[in-house]
Parts: sequence; structure tokens; C-alpha cells
Amino acid sequence: MNSAPYEAQVLEPNKDPKVASFSITWKMWFDSISRILTSVQYSTVAEYSTPLTGFSLAASSSTSKMVLTPAAVLATGTVQLPSTPADGAEWRLTTTETVTALTLNVVTGQTIMNAPTTLVAGAGIGYTYSASNSTWYRLY
Repeated sequence: MNSAPYEAQVLEPNKDPKVASFSITWKMWFDSISRILTSVQYSTVAEYSTPLTGFSLAASSSTSKMVLTPAAVLATGTVQLPSTPADGAEWRLTTTETVTALTLNVVTGQTIMNAPTTLVAGAGIGYTYSASNSTWYRLY
């Protein structure tokens, strides 16, 4: 066996073991990680909004977080979750001030489980999407 950095012994029936060396380059590693991240459409981009009472916001499908930063407590507000999520996509919402009457909506054909009716300052909620039944499941 030679002293290559990555070696594996390949055994074939009725033959002597052969040594195959593997060279893993940064490009191969980067390409592999890129494919994995792209396949689940992982996003760390956050949307920030400073809404007024009675607000209505729609989350972009290219983001995974929405942060509300109102100036004071809000009586009412509505947020629509991303309309075209990938299977396994996660989405989060938090606020710096209480939203007394919060409504979470989804597009026609989707379902949301355990939607909150209020969101307290500093609290957050999270959902994950299942494409097999078009449902947003609450994580916390």
C-alpha cells in the first residue's frame, strides 16, 4: 500500500486486494455541499418589517425568517407564510412587540397546523413544510 492521504482497499472475488487512492479536492467538497443545500432550498435570509396595526404581510419564498419590529404593541396583524416552499423548508416569525390578534395564512391548497392567535414580544414560532400533504407543521 502506498502512502496517499486517502486510501481504500478494493477487494474483488478470487483476486488479490488492490489499492485505490482517492483524492478529495476542495472543489469536489464544495460542489457536494452546494448540491445538498440547493436540494433543500435552505435559506438564512431574514425579512424585517416595521408594521403598523392592521398590517398584512406576505413572507417571501426565498427567506426563512420574518422579524417584526413595530414601534409599540399592535392590536391586529396578518402574515402569510411562503407560498412556494420546498419540502422540509422551515420558516420562523418573531416580534419585538406583542401582536394581540395575529392571523397566519397560507395559500389555497396548503394547511397550517396549530396557528397562534397572538404573539408576545420576544417570543417566536417556527414551522416546517411537508410537500406530501401540503401542510405547515408547528415546531415551537
